[in-house]
Amino acid sequence: MDKILKLYYSDENKRRQSYWKNIKNSVRGEIQWHGIPKNSTKNDNLMPITADCLDTLWCNLFDLRLDRFFNEPEYYLKNILKIKIEKFIKIPDDTPIDTKIPIWFGTPFEASILGQNVFYISDEYPWLDRNVIYNKQSNFSKILNFENNPIIRKARWFYKVIKRKVSSDFHVIFPKWFRGPQGVALYIRGYENFLTDFYLNKDFVHKLLQFIIKVQKKYIIWRANDIGEDIDKVDLYNDDIPLISPKIYETFILPYEQELANFTKGIYYWHSCGDITNHIPKIMELKKIDLLDIGVSVEDKEKAIKIVNPNIPLEIRVLASKYIQNTSEIEIKDYMKNIIISCKKFNIKKYVLRTSGMSVLNGPLEDLKRLRNWIKITRDVQKELINYPVLKKGVRSQHLTYKC
Repeated sequence: MDKILKLYYSDENKRRQSYWKNIKNSVRGEIQWHGIPKNSTKNDNLMPITADCLDTLWCNLFDLRLDRFFNEPEYYLKNILKIKIEKFIKIPDDTPIDTKIPIWFGTPFEASILGQNVFYISDEYPWLDRNVIYNKQSNFSKILNFENNPIIRKARWFYKVIKRKVSSDFHVIFPKWFRGPQGVALYIRGYENFLTDFYLNKDFVHKLLQFIIKVQKKYIIWRANDIGEDIDKVDLYNDDIPLISPKIYETFILPYEQELANFTKGIYYWHSCGDITNHIPKIMELKKIDLLDIGVSVEDKEKAIKIVNPNIPLEIRVLASKYIQNTSEIEIKDYMKNIIISCKKFNIKKYVLRTSGMSVLNGPLEDLKRLRNWIKITRDVQKELINYPVLKKGVRSQHLTYKC
């Protein structure tokens, strides 16, 4: 904790903080940073660069056991602080170090509130049981008791232990509900079952999604009351959206996401690791998105960038295994140049150049070295393109021929 505070007040951290307009709420409830840039591209400001990697990389560097990490609060605290320090020192991007300690139990958290079993292993994130726990005979009128819920009891235990251990300089974040309604439905109904339900059991789909939304809203209220905090804007983690067509998304999922947005007075972060290009026109119908993720699976970045609302800040994420860990410097430079030119071409006001989800490919030290090299190349490319011509609305240029 002392080391984090020293880094927190360092000149380097002040430099990193200067890029962001919302330092206080950029860490949402898991350790990764999702900030909104302070400055726009209007006056040739450089956009921030952020980089992250999976905790499995740290498993290789300081003998982190993830089964203990997600089950022992003191072990969790010690290692989440170590990860914060390692990221700040070893990854020289524009991500500040902060004094937040989010309690996060991985992807299964929301489904486990609804009764799904979870398995813990030493060197991977928690895994969900594949057994189906909801079907057409399920009782959707039942009331879940959060006080007696096993995963919530565990969360309260973690929260109390960690709160006692840390000084008043640190803010412990009680687990938030991240997963979008479709993802939760897939985890408790089963992928094959739920995807065929869209065609064979449409009424059941709505009943299941209404039940999930009802529980989520109750959890949001319960959480705020239990820890004495205001209700924050919802985050929607939608890795599974590309499994369905834009039409199905519009019919079955979009209304419930908008219901959540209305309930929390906005969406802070809409995220998907999948290729959402075909879904963007429908996603743009959601009101009040603060930050939109153009995820790692979106190969043709320009195709996605040109159809978003240019006033919505973007996280433009690069697939590490393909464009950082396993490619040449020339290819990295060309790829990042194409992305930045696309943002200029379509007048994107604010964006973050980001990579996340990097796992071990070449060995942890070599992968971190390549990650640092990507950061340097990306910074250099931004500076090189500062005076690149920005088009006025409706004007086309034969010089803008780059393809992502």
